[in-house]
Amino acid sequence: MKMNMAKLTLVIIAVLALAVQSAFTQLQNGGGAGAVTLQCSGAGAPPVNQDRGLPGKRGIKGERGEKGDSQSRNGEEEQQQEERKFKKQLGFIRRELTSGQSMTQLLQKELNATQHTVETLARMFEDYRSKSEFELHELTRRLGELEAASSGQNSGNSTGDVRKIRSCKDVLRNGNSRDGIYRIQPSDSLPPFNVNCRFSGNTAITAIGHDTESKTEVPVCGPPKCYQKIINYEATMPQMRALIDNLGSCRQYVKYDCYGSMMFGDLDAGWQAWNGVMRHYWGGADGREGYCACGVEGNCDDSSRNCNCDKNDAVWREDSGYLDQQNDLPVATLYFADTDQWNEMGHHTLGQLECIEQVEQVETARSIRSCSDVREVNGNATDGVYQVQPSDSLPPFDVHCRFSGDSTAITSIGHDTEAETEVPTCTPQKCYQKIINYEATMPQMRALIDYLGSCRQYVKYDCYGSMMFGDLDAGWQAWNGVMRHYWGGADGREGYCACGVEDNCADRSRNCNCDKNDEVWREDSGYLTQQNDLPVSTLYFGDTDQYNEMGRHTLGRLECIQ
Repeated sequence: MKMNMAKLTLVIIAVLALAVQSAFTQLQNGGGAGAVTLQCSGAGAPPVNQDRGLPGKRGIKGERGEKGDSQSRNGEEEQQQEERKFKKQLGFIRRELTSGQSMTQLLQKELNATQHTVETLARMFEDYRSKSEFELHELTRRLGELEAASSGQNSGNSTGDVRKIRSCKDVLRNGNSRDGIYRIQPSDSLPPFNVNCRFSGNTAITAIGHDTESKTEVPVCGPPKCYQKIINYEATMPQMRALIDNLGSCRQYVKYDCYGSMMFGDLDAGWQAWNGVMRHYWGGADGREGYCACGVEGNCDDSSRNCNCDKNDAVWREDSGYLDQQNDLPVATLYFADTDQWNEMGHHTLGQLECIEQVEQVETARSIRSCSDVREVNGNATDGVYQVQPSDSLPPFDVHCRFSGDSTAITSIGHDTEAETEVPTCTPQKCYQKIINYEATMPQMRALIDYLGSCRQYVKYDCYGSMMFGDLDAGWQAWNGVMRHYWGGADGREGYCACGVEDNCADRSRNCNCDKNDEVWREDSGYLTQQNDLPVSTLYFGDTDQYNEMGRHTLGRLECIQ
């Protein structure tokens, strides 16, 4: 395609060059034919015959005058003729350019169509690959169950006593009733994945979103099912099928707004189930092929049709409802057509896959207070972000969970100053301050600290001629606003860093390495562990106003270890 464009460009340039060269040559020749040579009387010139007139001069009779008039007229006619030829050639060039532009547009359309086909095939391949993975996982799961049954194993073993989060129902049973994103694992043979949980009283809705939830216009399209929309979900097909098989109470909302565009009358529309089977029933039809909800209820706009849209007139109509046939969900691909005329239009809408469950006795459920409960209640020991609720009087919040071995769980809360940060030029004491913005509120963090009582926070100061507590240049503010002048590893001893407590500072007469205040890069670091002071709310530094005075601070996450 690029070769054809290059050839076309060279042809156009060559035609332009030849046309311009020919035009200039012909104009020059025309100018020479009409030119008249004048002879002036002088020393070496022959005398002029007054009776015969000047050569080419109009109004004076003579043979040469008449001949000059004729030559002038012939020159003008030749020049006009050449101008007409030049304009004709310019018109030819314009037509060639227009033809080239049309060919470029045609080639671009072909390229776009090819790209669309490639993308469609790629999505279809990914969809079928996911289905194959699901079937493989199902076979593996069933094989494991058969092996367990044959060896006399049952669900009462040490791992079976741990209740895992299979759906949002388990989230609600554990005491979390706040809408949000949670991680579930419906099948042990598949990895956990994120879902949207919505709660209303004792009702829990587990929902999985996709990329086609908003109202989408069907483009111009003629024959049946000429338009297709492959749905990309936020979970794999095997994961969604595992959820549906576990719960058996799932559904998906569909809607088609039509204006002269039919549904199933001529099989213009349809949709593909998760396993690739083509379906021709719509939401609310209870799986009845060729029907929409109005056809089942007997109240379609045209009583002889099974869908409102099949009336096929120039009025905006609608067919909508929930698909609830568990064996077909979720919708993999939507198909529509009959929008190729000026008075034919359509818009489709597809809701999230959602599974609804009822929960009893939510008040007796155990809440997730920390990452240790994530392991014990959920049976999940995968590092990641989880929701905890240390206090019933405060809403749940996100924390980072890290697990080590079979018993250690670290609950941590991040902030915006975890990276090493340079202290700008500053004097006098505490002239620089850095307020810390955490990923949880101060009451939520204090509730976690009060609940666990085993929290800490790493601090570090790299200094070059910049002092710490010698002149009280540095300090930090506790959660409650109290100013502190001890550093990590000092066990809360005011005016000390770790080296001062251990008596191994660079200057034995000082309590911090940085208080030696010399032109050498030094460091004071360690963990703050005083539970009544955590977390750090503000850092203060100073003594960096000279060319040979510098400092960089680092503050770790608040972390609680169990």
